[in-house]
Amino acid sequence: MLEIIFFIIGLGLLIKGSSLLVDGASSISKKLGIPTLIIGLTVVAIGTSMPELAVNIISSFQGHGEIALGNAIGSNITNILLILGLAAIIIPLKTKKEIIKNELPVALFAGFLLLILAGKSFVEGTAELTISHGLILLLVFIIYLYFIVVLALKKQNHDFKNIKEKKLGKSILFTLIGIACLAIGANWTVNGALEIAKLLGLNNYFISMTIIAIGTSLPELATVIQAITKNEIDLGFGDIIGANTINILLNLGISSIIHPLKISFIQGLDLIIMIIATLLLFIPFLSKGKTISRTQGAMFLLCYFAFIAFLILR
Repeated sequence: MLEIIFFIIGLGLLIKGSSLLVDGASSISKKLGIPTLIIGLTVVAIGTSMPELAVNIISSFQGHGEIALGNAIGSNITNILLILGLAAIIIPLKTKKEIIKNELPVALFAGFLLLILAGKSFVEGTAELTISHGLILLLVFIIYLYFIVVLALKKQNHDFKNIKEKKLGKSILFTLIGIACLAIGANWTVNGALEIAKLLGLNNYFISMTIIAIGTSLPELATVIQAITKNEIDLGFGDIIGANTINILLNLGISSIIHPLKISFIQGLDLIIMIIATLLLFIPFLSKGKTISRTQGAMFLLCYFAFIAFLILR
């Protein structure tokens, strides 16, 4: 029972920590004269992926690479099938063709890149993502970040009014508290999940693909709900796609540098499922409406529950 309490508190600290870190870091950046647009596309965009990153770093340092891998893959599947599925049922999701043309293909490319690196490791007989693979993922992430900033600066059509400028001392305090919450929360979440897995007789990978993945995806869910209420569908949809790209390139890049991530055939299969889920996003946008309808949202949810059933049965 105590393990479950620590796990829940840990998730809460992760979510609150990422919020405080984004607020503090954004305010400091504005104080330093960094354009609001750049802050929004870097600090804020990465902020919702901080829970996944924190969990991945802690689990990698503890030698539980299966949690880091499962969290990244599971979160991406959850973001698409569960969160976007729920959001589309609430209100049909219509977005601009720029997101479909620019950001969605990058998320798909990141998935295929990870699959190629994983397949390469199988051919080499290591069956793991090593430091060299991690460096490749990080390099691609830096290139990706550079291009989205350059592209956005050319268009100058982003608005991040929600980034509030605070006093420097308060901003630094928020940032430090946010980092502390992420560190403590990630530690409690990982350790709690390990104990829950033992109590229920489940493996760590299954827990990371389900409970941890859903928990660390809560910031994305909150962002999408907020975007829907403010009729800013592009912001919510873009956050999901960006978070999925970051989960692979940044989170798994750092994780594999800290500690090699072993990849089994089953995990490779889940990676393919993640890519298929990403491909499903292209289907609604082939229509004239460029919209994920309520019916398609329901289908996404059914696919997610089928995936969970598949994890349980295998």
